[in-house]
Amino acid sequence: MQDDALHDQGILIVDDEEVIGWAIGEFLRKEGFRNVWHVTNGRECVEFVRANGADVAMIVLDVSMPKLDGPAAVEILAREHGEATGVIFMTGWPTQGLKERWPTLGSDGIRVLDFLEKPFEMGDLAERIRAGLPAIIEQRRVGEA
Repeated sequence: MQDDALHDQGILIVDDEEVIGWAIGEFLRKEGFRNVWHVTNGRECVEFVRANGADVAMIVLDVSMPKLDGPAAVEILAREHGEATGVIFMTGWPTQGLKERWPTLGSDGIRVLDFLEKPFEMGDLAERIRAGLPAIIEQRRVGEA
């Protein structure tokens, strides 16, 4: 898949630590991603996707946040949001329990693609986004047909 198609996809960063969300967004923009947004909790994530869901192909979100945590936000979106959207969880905790909780969540809409343990290399996140986006783009294309 051409980089332009990947880099045009919308990525929503969800982290209650402003500096982390900002840093991830800046890094992804430098990597060529043109549509990157940041919100600070799961409630804002759900509201953003409700309003802009067709523009959001990937959500990178923290597991533990105030107001509504990442897993709860994903569960709401899996029920409400039919558009194919990838999810990459970030967490400072071991990921084993998360992997067991969502092995195939939302295969027709919200898809949990990966789990990153903090701290992680920004390049690793970019690679995981690039690896996951082609399937999301294809799923959206097929859904439009």
